[in-house]
Amino acid sequence: MKKNFLVIFVLLFTIASYAQNDGSGNTGLAFLKLGVGARALAMGEAYSSVCDDGTAVIYNPARLNSGNSNNVTLMYNSAMKDLTNNFIGAKFKYNKLGIGVGLFKTNIEGIEIRTIPGAPIDKFDAQNLSLNVSLCYELYENLSVGLTSKMLYEKIYLDESSGYGFDIGTNYTKDNMSFSFVLSNLGSV
Repeated sequence: MKKNFLVIFVLLFTIASYAQNDGSGNTGLAFLKLGVGARALAMGEAYSSVCDDGTAVIYNPARLNSGNSNNVTLMYNSAMKDLTNNFIGAKFKYNKLGIGVGLFKTNIEGIEIRTIPGAPIDKFDAQNLSLNVSLCYELYENLSVGLTSKMLYEKIYLDESSGYGFDIGTNYTKDNMSFSFVLSNLGSV
């Protein structure tokens, strides 16, 4: 009886709860949902447990000390009409410590201003920016934890906003298996 009650309670509670908002693109900083790196995008962004380059700043800061060397990652993506994504990230390893920095910028140019049908009155650009600094520490031989701090900025037409965000990640690697847990985009705008 108790088991059935618990199952019914959990089902009713999960049906009635809403985790975030009413859909993608209906709140600010939607650009944080865009991915970076060709490999990560090709994998559908299921990348938090395999990233071993500068994209670890975005996907999992606990992976900054993975891989064999320091590196720099550059990305330019001209996605939909007039939308460009730019990313530069770097990671550096020092014994059990990993340090990463990243800059992610999206831009939409030439958005037309209209008050009535006809010729546009003027044009403006929409810009989004995320400046990231990450630290990773290897607690044990196979277990790492990481933290990313983000400075965020968004401007569209006359409206602009800035704030901060955090990512917290863990990674456990054993043989050819890697398990990760990441909480992304925690913070305030």
